[in-house]
Amino acid sequence: MMRYQVFDSKGNRIDKEFNTYYESELPRLPFGSYTVKVVAQDENYSWVSPTTVTVELTKEHPEGLVNFVYHYKSKNRFNVVFDKDLPSGTRVFAIRKDNGEQHELEQTLYEPKTFEKILLNGDYQIHIELPKGYRAVENDVFYSVGEKINRFLTTFVEVAEDNPVNPNPTPNPIPNPVPDQKPDPLIPDKTSDPGKGKEVDKEDQLIAKKADLRPMYVKPSEKKEEDIREVSDLDAKESLPKTGQAGDNISLLGIFLSLCTFGLIHKRGKEGQD
Repeated sequence: MMRYQVFDSKGNRIDKEFNTYYESELPRLPFGSYTVKVVAQDENYSWVSPTTVTVELTKEHPEGLVNFVYHYKSKNRFNVVFDKDLPSGTRVFAIRKDNGEQHELEQTLYEPKTFEKILLNGDYQIHIELPKGYRAVENDVFYSVGEKINRFLTTFVEVAEDNPVNPNPTPNPIPNPVPDQKPDPLIPDKTSDPGKGKEVDKEDQLIAKKADLRPMYVKPSEKKEEDIREVSDLDAKESLPKTGQAGDNISLLGIFLSLCTFGLIHKRGKEGQD
C-alpha cells in the first residue's frame, strides 16, 4: 500500500483524491505549481522513480501526469535452526547487508531450537549471541533470503572460561616428564635408609634368640640325665632299625641253639652204647 499528498506552491495541502482507481473524474485545480509527494508506503516497495515530483499546470498544459515507478519486493520466512537445546538467553539477529537494518528473530514456542522471522528477499548477516561459556560454530555469516525454503542449520559448543577464543589450543611440543612413581605405603621400603637394614638384622637376631629357649647354665645332675636319655635313645635306634634285621637275628639264634641241643643229645647216646 502507498499514500501520497498534493501541496500547492505555498505548501498548503490539497485534500482531494487524484487517483483514477477511486475517482472516475479527477478534480480540477487552478493553474500553478503543485508538488506530489509519497508520504506512506509498505516496506515491500522498492522505488525506481523519485518519491517527490513537481508539476506545472498552465493554459497550454492544463493537465498534469505523475507516474511513480517501483518494484514490489517479496517476503519469505527465514529460520535459524540449532541441532540441540539452547541455553537460556540466546538471541539471533538478521542484519540486512545493503542498509544495515537489524531484525531480531523470535524463538518459536513449540520448537525452542528454531528462531524465525519473515524478511524481505535479500542478503543478510546472521549474528548469534550466546551466554557466557558457549560459542557459535558459525557466526556473522551471510545468507541470501529468496523464493525458496530458507533454513540456516547451525550449532554451538561449550568453551572454557579461561580460553573462550581458541577452544582447541596447540599442544605443547615439549613432552611432559614422566612423574616419579610414589612408593606404596603398604610395602615397607628397605632401601630408602641404609641404617634401617641394620635395625632389621638386629630384629631378626633377637627373634632367633627368643626362639632358642635353652638355659645358658645346666646342673650336672640334669646334664647326666640328658646324656643318659640321649644315649638310651641312640642305642634303641641302633639296635632296632626299621629295616627288619632284628627278627632275622632271633631266628639265627634259635637255629644255633637247636643244633647245639641236637649235638649234645647225640653225644650222650653214643656214650650210653659204649
